[in-house]
Amino acid sequence: MKRLQKTNITNKVPIRTCIGCRSTDAKHGLIRLVNSPEGILVDQTGKRDGRGAYIHTNHQCLNRILDGHTLSKALRVEIGPDDLLGLKKNIEIMTVKMSLEVAQ
Repeated sequence: MKRLQKTNITNKVPIRTCIGCRSTDAKHGLIRLVNSPEGILVDQTGKRDGRGAYIHTNHQCLNRILDGHTLSKALRVEIGPDDLLGLKKNIEIMTVKMSLEVAQ
């Protein structure tokens, strides 16, 4: 009779790449942007349908994607200047929410 060996099972943490700095980080520490039928949105749940891209919550990564080229390439969509301004506001709001959650 074979003995079953206990294995050290650890929970795997999903790793994603930031499109601003191209470094990897845990999924829960990044903001997900999604190209959905409603447009480009900040995905607060991380489960919305559509092509997604991730960015860090710092201003350096945010400023790098606001040229439009990086984000449009990652999401495979054309992005207008008005869309970028609205998206920047939504990302900043999400960044504040995430920093408040960490502080609690």
